[in-house]
Amino acid sequence: MKKKGSSFESGTNRTLSWLIKNAILPEESAPVLYPERVKVSKGWLVGLEQGLAVREGASIRITWQPNAWQGSGRDEDSLFVIAYAPGSKRVYTLYKGNYRKAGVQVLDLPWSEPELGQVFVYVAFYAQDGCVREFSDSICLGKI
Repeated sequence: MKKKGSSFESGTNRTLSWLIKNAILPEESAPVLYPERVKVSKGWLVGLEQGLAVREGASIRITWQPNAWQGSGRDEDSLFVIAYAPGSKRVYTLYKGNYRKAGVQVLDLPWSEPELGQVFVYVAFYAQDGCVREFSDSICLGKI
């Protein structure tokens, strides 16, 4: 597969295109967003394997199988996380999480438990090479 570009804009465009085609579907002549189908990143980096998100009060524990050196994955790839609470319309982003080799990330959300409601958790890895970031395809770990 040949890379078409590694700039932020090209990754954003790929993700937006995928979102429009796969996560927004017509229902009774109106567009409906399906959050579990949303991707927040698309890229060529190896993604998260055996991911699991578990609520622990106002925190979320995310675990995965460290898969460094599989394809393009490396120990030092960082986790990128978005937590979206549709009920309260809140979003929390962790831009630089633990390394791929860690296999675990605890996300301490800045909201209290009653405000939280159910949360969609989206995760991806990224590799930083100078000013360039390469992302994996994100996955939704579900509504917890």
